[in-house]
Amino acid sequence: MRADIAQDASPYRLASSGLRYPLGSAYLASAYLEGAQLEVRRALATHPEASAQLMAGRNTRFDRPSARWSCAYPAGPAGYENVRADALGAYSLYAFLTRLFPEDDARAWALASALNGDRFLIFADPDQQLGVLWMLRFRASDDAMAVRDALAASTLGTSVQSAQQGELLHLFVASEPLPDFDAWRTCGTEP
Repeated sequence: MRADIAQDASPYRLASSGLRYPLGSAYLASAYLEGAQLEVRRALATHPEASAQLMAGRNTRFDRPSARWSCAYPAGPAGYENVRADALGAYSLYAFLTRLFPEDDARAWALASALNGDRFLIFADPDQQLGVLWMLRFRASDDAMAVRDALAASTLGTSVQSAQQGELLHLFVASEPLPDFDAWRTCGTEP
């Protein structure tokens, strides 16, 4: 499945639609091997809350819920309003990273598995100019830095702005240049 995603022309669709089944099966199979039906029932009762937990695997250091965000959704750039907020999750990050690490699927997988939450926001101004912000929170600042550096070295690095602050990595792209959009500096409200 991972090889198919890395080669697919639309990796986001394939990752989102296909990865949950083999990963969920592996997660429950691991529970069964650990303690038969009782452990499967426990695994279902305390199921992972995020795709990165499934990707990391059962009983690993990343098999735990993501911490809460310390800030509500950020306010948009000056003159822009938040029109959509969502979370894309580790599967979508993995699909994105297969483009940044085309020769190193294991690296893309490991970085996506280290995701500790994300937020995907779409902003629009009155003229329908768009800005898209993907806030990625990793378990370690080194992981955020690795993604930031790979993005800067890629062809996407010229059109996607990135900024890192510790474990947080913000990826921002807009239909027109927006100077100095420091999303982590201003907390907004839930959309």
